[in-house]
Amino acid sequence: MVSKNGNLLLNIPVRGNGSIDEDERKIVEGIAEWMDTNRDCIFGTRPWKVCGEGPAMENVVPLNAQGFNEGKGKAFTAKDIRFTTKGNLLYVIALGQPTEPLSIQSLGTAAGLLDKSIVDVSLLGSKDRISWDRSSKALNIGLSAAKTNDVAVVFVVTLQ
Repeated sequence: MVSKNGNLLLNIPVRGNGSIDEDERKIVEGIAEWMDTNRDCIFGTRPWKVCGEGPAMENVVPLNAQGFNEGKGKAFTAKDIRFTTKGNLLYVIALGQPTEPLSIQSLGTAAGLLDKSIVDVSLLGSKDRISWDRSSKALNIGLSAAKTNDVAVVFVVTLQ
């Protein structure tokens, strides 16, 4: 949502006695757990020049009728990337746990979108050293042994 300059509104149904269904509680607790590790890529950030890239964006289902297309596109994978930014940091959010190195074309020199040089790439929630290199085609980010989350993994690209 933040990568598209949006806001997330959660609607949690409450039973008549004021309690929350166990399934709903599990969802909210999962969001809270993810935010404990990755809040830096959400709070105080802004959308970047492009919201993201990846298979889900390449195959977006066109809007029809009243404009609803939720649930009609491809499922997100770790190859689906979203971007947010704050100061000299660019957050690269992979919408899943990568099982192979990431290749991010929007950050390649030929794309012309990144007007600063990359100093470092790190992984939120891990102290592991991340291997990376930048070519004309893409920023290539190596795998980390750390498994921070299955939902979305956040890499921090430090710019100069």
